[in-house]
Amino acid sequence: LSLTVLAMTVGRVYTAWEDVRTARGSLEAIERLHELLIVAEMASRERGPANGLLGDDLPIDPSKQARLNAARERTDTAFAKLQNTIGNSSTPRLIVSQAVEESFGHLILAREEIDRISRLQRSSRKPENIRNAVAQMIGVIDDLRPAMIRLSNEAQATYPSAANFLIVARKAADLREYAGQLGSQFTAALTKREPLSPQERISIERLRGRVDLLHQQLVEQIAATDNRAVVKTSIETMQKRYFNSAIPFIEAQIAIGMSNAHYDVDAAGFAARYVPDMDSIVTLRDDLIKEAQGDAKRVLEQTRTAALWL
Repeated sequence: LSLTVLAMTVGRVYTAWEDVRTARGSLEAIERLHELLIVAEMASRERGPANGLLGDDLPIDPSKQARLNAARERTDTAFAKLQNTIGNSSTPRLIVSQAVEESFGHLILAREEIDRISRLQRSSRKPENIRNAVAQMIGVIDDLRPAMIRLSNEAQATYPSAANFLIVARKAADLREYAGQLGSQFTAALTKREPLSPQERISIERLRGRVDLLHQQLVEQIAATDNRAVVKTSIETMQKRYFNSAIPFIEAQIAIGMSNAHYDVDAAGFAARYVPDMDSIVTLRDDLIKEAQGDAKRVLEQTRTAALWL
């Protein structure tokens, strides 16, 4: 009888501690997802000073080159930190690691193309080459999406209570990326001081549609979840800074680009005016991730306590 009870107890205890291990691994997945979203953000932020350099005359302004170098260093640091933490995680994540390595390789190639074009006289820079360089930088983010999905699914499977926050956080990250892409569509026109091409107009309309759709989804999904004060404050700030300030600026530049092309900013000035307002989207993303982490840590502690009592 003792052996039978012991065998049953050992099995239950083993299962309980396996639940703890799984919960710990899923909490790691949320942390890695946050780091991955930061990597994507840094790569996206790098486009701002890169676009500024593409639109600058020769010789290159040392201050603009310094801003680009600093942005590249921040991106490299974010990539290195993520690769290090993935390597030291308790759960192997080979698919995530491979996606990050592939993305970084494409980033290096995109940087080389930007440097090549920026060394040409501005009059010699072809609009299609500028658009291609911008597209290569955008492709770096696309390479990371399978890893984002993998980590999100892993975390949501263990922490259903945190799933809504993670879903909305990823939408906020997408909103920040599409907002950045929207700004990048003006790079060639600002560099050449030309009206927006038909292709650019179509891309701008498409991205505006995505931004508006994500905005609507964010508001609706946050309203349907636990309406926590910190998240409510963040989304109100995003509404004020990005949608009530940055979007009217974009609309003004669209109007200029569709008429006389007498832009009142260059590529660097455009980024300086537009990018800071996008930080409100990043704050919302980070607050949503923190709420998901808080819920996950509470569930992990409950699971660990139950295993200890058993």
